[in-house]
Amino acid sequence: DAHTGAQIAVLALHAGWVRFGNFSPDSHSLALCCSDKTLRLVDAHTGVEIAALKGHTDNITSCAFSPDGHSLASTSADKTIRLWNVHTGVLLGNYPCLGLVFYCKFNAQGTRLVAREYGSTLYIMGWSGMEVNPIIATAYLHKKMWNKALTIRCPACQEDHAIKHKQLGSEMICPTPGCGLRLKINPFTIEMD
Repeated sequence: DAHTGAQIAVLALHAGWVRFGNFSPDSHSLALCCSDKTLRLVDAHTGVEIAALKGHTDNITSCAFSPDGHSLASTSADKTIRLWNVHTGVLLGNYPCLGLVFYCKFNAQGTRLVAREYGSTLYIMGWSGMEVNPIIATAYLHKKMWNKALTIRCPACQEDHAIKHKQLGSEMICPTPGCGLRLKINPFTIEMD
């Protein structure tokens, strides 16, 4: 617990050591890159394993959730970038690279993935024909401000927009002219100093 320092859960995966981990955009799941060449999805609140995604043939070096939380990309020393369906565990794509790939990240819209290979090679991959769901965003509240309005920042245009409490857990379209990104607002908020 970030406020109290109390332990929330112990993850007993029996999967060797964990090289890398990443939270899903809604903070419900945690993806772990384990030394047994398995990408494991864990319930972030209970520590219970949800799924084990198998297919890599060498150490998994990183993983990244798409902004809508439906896809998960992984990189590996097996010289591949893989894309997974988070809900079914199905491998959506296996993309060969020239060398060890050790980092990946989606853009704000979830339409592109950048991955870095050991050395200087960058891969920028676009997902043509792939439907992108609303991007998950979290509203925040400044504790020290006089006007304690809930605010949401669009990850595409980086503009802040005030929202009402009743909009938590719903979807909206970014009102910035020319943006129009579909957003799904988390049902919880973040308080900022």
